[in-house]
Amino acid sequence: MARLRGMLVAVFVGCLGCLWPVAAHADGFISPGFGAAFGTPSAASGRPTFVLDVGWLSREPVGVDLDATFGPNFFGTGGHNSVATFTGNIIVAASDPDRYRRFRRFRTVARPYFTVGVGVMRENLASPAASARDLGADLGFGIIFIPRHQIGLRADVRYFRNFVSQSNGSSVGFGPFHFWRASLGFAFRFGGRR
Repeated sequence: MARLRGMLVAVFVGCLGCLWPVAAHADGFISPGFGAAFGTPSAASGRPTFVLDVGWLSREPVGVDLDATFGPNFFGTGGHNSVATFTGNIIVAASDPDRYRRFRRFRTVARPYFTVGVGVMRENLASPAASARDLGADLGFGIIFIPRHQIGLRADVRYFRNFVSQSNGSSVGFGPFHFWRASLGFAFRFGGRR
């Protein structure tokens, strides 16, 4: 498991390194928001989550973001329990229509996107007292609205699933813990090209 973790981290860092020139010439955004978890029998459906995303999105289709989730009372109200996730993601978005001169009269850019990434998932249970920290993956889709030089909105749906070692310890597969998260938040734009 440790070897796989190192390989996944190396692959992700390599991808970020390749995308760094893109991020350097992109619009950055910070997007705090609220969400709801659903779609898993182990979680109380509809439990609120807190979401924070920081990312860079160029006028071309590719960008990156870091996504953090915290879900208090994720498994119900019977004692203290929570779920937290932290993933690094690659974004593939529709091109910015403002890059074409004939569209520059529009002040708001709406960019649908697809995202996929890897990271860490942590589950804490009070009864029975247990905690787990696993590698995980997420994939999802959303749309971001960013008016020029203003605050925008971001809507996002993602699926999260953990990785676990198989019984023989020689391979890794998807684990039993998974959930969907729908979120909505503000998008504060900074830096990048105008």
